[in-house]
Amino acid sequence: MNRKVTTLLIAIGVNILLIATKFFLANASGSLALSASGWHSFADVFVSLIVLGGLVFSSERAGALARRIEHGLSLFISIFIFYMGYRVFADVIGGHEHELMNVGWVALGALLTIAFAYFMGRYKTFVGRATDSPALIADGMHSTMDVYSSTVVLAGLLGYLIGFRSLDKVAAVIVALFIFSAGYHIFQGALAGLGHIEHRFLQPFRLSRRG
Repeated sequence: MNRKVTTLLIAIGVNILLIATKFFLANASGSLALSASGWHSFADVFVSLIVLGGLVFSSERAGALARRIEHGLSLFISIFIFYMGYRVFADVIGGHEHELMNVGWVALGALLTIAFAYFMGRYKTFVGRATDSPALIADGMHSTMDVYSSTVVLAGLLGYLIGFRSLDKVAAVIVALFIFSAGYHIFQGALAGLGHIEHRFLQPFRLSRRG
């Protein structure tokens, strides 16, 4: 089993624990933001599974084809990140205020999920760079979006404690901009990578035609 696949399997296992934790905290507090963050982590598992399948497939291929597969996966992840940014923004616009419970210890739990999400994002990005895997780097950046999502939740819970019940909406708008920015950079990098591969692949044919 290669390092990329091992990294993704570890990340998927950790994310399953994160999902269970977030939904437990959401039920304990009645927080819609925590519930939404749980679904965001579920989406992260989905993306990791897609990348895992692509890496397994690409490992059986060599050269430019394997790179095209990985850059194609990066392109898919960027589109998914754009969608998540849209969902965060839509949740801000359509959100409703309601009473929360057990806010103090639930906020501590939310802080713990931020630490785990940050570690997994850094871990996947580090391994992706070490193994020259665009898809794994993109997946790591997508995991980092979970840090922003969880930070919004924590800000909302802390704001609730001190009486600012709409503080999470302001933070969510800022986070949505970060998400769109990350999606744009991954999208741009994937297109540039695909274009570079196509240029290298077609260059011998162009030279032969000129000759």
